[in-house]
Amino acid sequence: MNQQAQNAANTAKQNIANAKTDSAVATAQENGVAAIDGIKVPTESATKTAADKAIDEALANKQAEINKSTTLTDDEKANLNQQ
Repeated sequence: MNQQAQNAANTAKQNIANAKTDSAVATAQENGVAAIDGIKVPTESATKTAADKAIDEALANKQAEINKSTTLTDDEKANLNQQ
């Protein structure tokens, strides 16, 4: 992501250097700032989200296994689910 921002900055600086008028400089500046601002930084980690989901699924599966058991009493099921 840093490289992407650096590339956008380098392109903008080159466009500014190549500009022949004040208007072209302003346009190059605006386009460069927009290009850098357009690079979106992720707000959450896909790896952490996937890990959290896997843990939630494992928990739900274990709770379902306890609740579906035909050999446990309701009190035993309740105790196991609270542990």
